[in-house]
Amino acid sequence: MQTIYVEGLPGVGKTFLINTLRNIIKIIAGRNDADAASAPTGCAAALIDGSTHARLMSIPVGRNAVKAPTNLVNTNANKLQYLKASCSALDARLMDEHSMMGLQDWAWAKYRNEELRRKSPPVMDEE
Repeated sequence: MQTIYVEGLPGVGKTFLINTLRNIIKIIAGRNDADAASAPTGCAAALIDGSTHARLMSIPVGRNAVKAPTNLVNTNANKLQYLKASCSALDARLMDEHSMMGLQDWAWAKYRNEELRRKSPPVMDEE
């Protein structure tokens, strides 16, 4: 998977570039789920037909965001399997305005990316 960071001043065409890259990736890969795009705010995410950084990577927000990164805690096996499968199948991940992420956000993103791409099956709370 390739991670592509798109940065620039307001109005220089970041949204246009991300949408163009997403179309190219879909054509090359031959499927619509070959990429994932994210932005720091919901408004910016809507413009690129993506999601926020936190939602895409299941990163906590608020008080939980300042804690040390931990594994996903979820009792829904189907949701965990879907998250792992969709993350592993990505050819490219596009990030808009990554400069707005703090050190703790980067720690969570790195940890979650590694967790979702591991080959081992998820451990459920009941196990």
